[in-house]
Amino acid sequence: MKHIGLTTLIIATVLSAGAFAADTKLPANNKSPGLFLGQQRLQMTEGSRLVVPGGWQINNASNMLVLNMPGHGGQIAVVEVQAEDAAHAIAAAWARFKPDFTSPLPKLTAQPDANGWSKQALASYEMPAGSAEFIQAQARHSGTFWNVTLSVGKAALFDQRAIDVAIINSSLWAPGFERESLLGRKPHRLDADRIAKMKAFMADGMARLHIPGLAFALLDGGEIVFEGGMGVRQLGKPEPVDIHTAFMNGSSLKPMTTMLMAHLVDQNKLRWEQNVTGIYPAFRLSDAATTQRVQLRHLGCHCTGVPNYQLNNFFGFGSVTPEIMMARIADLPLTTPFGEVYQYSNQMVAAAGFIAGRAAFPKLALGPAYDKAMQEYLFNPLGMRDSTFDMARAQRGNHAAPHGNGPDGKTGVGAMPLNHHLIPLRPAGGGWTSVHDMALFMQFEARAGKLPNGKQLISAEHVLERRVPQVATGLDGYSGMGLGVSNRLGVTTLSHMGTVLGSNSDFFLVPESGIGIVALSNADQGHYLFMMARQRLLELTYDVKPTAESMLPQLVAQNEADAAARLAEVAKPDRSLEKHLAARYAHPVFGKLTVSTAGDFPVFDFGDWKARFVGTTKPDGSVVFSAIDPIHGLFEYRVQNTADGRAIVLDDGPGQRIQFNEVKGE
Repeated sequence: MKHIGLTTLIIATVLSAGAFAADTKLPANNKSPGLFLGQQRLQMTEGSRLVVPGGWQINNASNMLVLNMPGHGGQIAVVEVQAEDAAHAIAAAWARFKPDFTSPLPKLTAQPDANGWSKQALASYEMPAGSAEFIQAQARHSGTFWNVTLSVGKAALFDQRAIDVAIINSSLWAPGFERESLLGRKPHRLDADRIAKMKAFMADGMARLHIPGLAFALLDGGEIVFEGGMGVRQLGKPEPVDIHTAFMNGSSLKPMTTMLMAHLVDQNKLRWEQNVTGIYPAFRLSDAATTQRVQLRHLGCHCTGVPNYQLNNFFGFGSVTPEIMMARIADLPLTTPFGEVYQYSNQMVAAAGFIAGRAAFPKLALGPAYDKAMQEYLFNPLGMRDSTFDMARAQRGNHAAPHGNGPDGKTGVGAMPLNHHLIPLRPAGGGWTSVHDMALFMQFEARAGKLPNGKQLISAEHVLERRVPQVATGLDGYSGMGLGVSNRLGVTTLSHMGTVLGSNSDFFLVPESGIGIVALSNADQGHYLFMMARQRLLELTYDVKPTAESMLPQLVAQNEADAAARLAEVAKPDRSLEKHLAARYAHPVFGKLTVSTAGDFPVFDFGDWKARFVGTTKPDGSVVFSAIDPIHGLFEYRVQNTADGRAIVLDDGPGQRIQFNEVKGE
């Protein structure tokens, strides 16, 4: 989701850069020996150092590297310049790289210090509506010079190669900078004092980010040493969050889905190397040759070449079954070669879960089969009594409502219907769980498939197989099966964050020591806090250089800027822009859109969900409408005139374009 993804990537880049070991050590059973081959480690004239992924062409000049993306649709220039501030450094870098470059002044956003750099600033450029181009700049200061990265090219390719770009940015080190390593360190135990400090950090972050409620649990040595709730389940109501409050857990469900797969492999009902068409003959990708290469293990690795076509999921979902979702995978264009690039894909992990459910209960439809398999093979044995895929059941009991920034710039309660788009995708993130249940699962993960009573429910061999590298996710990390795995600390860490509309979750574990944290919040801005909570946990246990408390104010400022932008957008709405809207639109697959313009704001009603919108005029003169109700501000809805009338167009990356056309004469 656009308003979350970029900031999360920036935070993740900062964290990965500052506190982790220099060399990646792959497990002995690595099944992808070429995973990190081809990376080049370079040093520039002033001493800047960086890693360039394999496949990128490098042109070297004095104080400048020009990195050409595979496919020749994008470039990143890394330029060392002398300048008085970030703005002048960026201008000087453009003059060196592309002397004829002209653009309106960019918006500069301060970034946290990292990699030995200070005074970091990210420059964002306003692009015309519907533009296929991407332009961005970032400046960093060290000693007597600035290092500036300039990114320019096709937006679609930058989307596809986002991990390559993250590797370049996260590996860009100032002269003399040495990364911290935890190799050989013995962690402190999470005693009462350290638990109290972790609670204080979470409480402070919750208050400053205006999160109504959250719950978290801590593991140490594979044992649950703390679990508790803070705040309320819903603004305006007194019921407190406790350890059994159910939240939508989003993508932190993915490790649970692949754990179900491990159980079925253990039972000889599936094989990791089994071709998916041999299990589910109807499975198809848009490329026949790639379809035949996809094994069961690849469905959870985000490495098949199918990106996350999220735009398609938000419209017309009320009539979509898991079978329909599976059939639509064949219509999704592959954007990169099989196994080459990490591209997050909810559809593929959902397919993994449904196919596993079919293997367990072949006589049931895909959805009920998956639900039953998870309940009988995972939730029941682990004692996860608060976990369910039944939306109605979850919301009848002790549950948290979703929240996000509202049109008044304050946190407000969000409407749940839009989150129902996850029902046909539920193995990838459409479940409900409590922090108590998440802690039980993390304990099970930490013990490699062993229950607290000592019973080995799933063999360690198949639990650990999920952690085997399949595709790089960054400088020192990779994707296994439904798990982000990293060796950048000098020790292995497992993680997965979950984000649905108005709720967040996180799963972070150091298997070597059994230290970990699981967390759930009922507000969009929870993801800011949870990224810092990982860092704070490592500070308290491994004596990692403290940065969490110093970075939190910057994330608070970012959240406040987002809220202020929302408030400014609606403070003086230009109601005249509503004349560009038709009353009715339709799409042959994604259904109808009805627009009502009575009241303070126009309402867009897509049948499955509706929200209030506000119109704005872009610098290029185009008119766009954006949802202003909490948790609905995902995309821009561009007004467009066609030969047949008016249209509403949404664009969200390569192959993701939906056009609702005006319906006349009804």
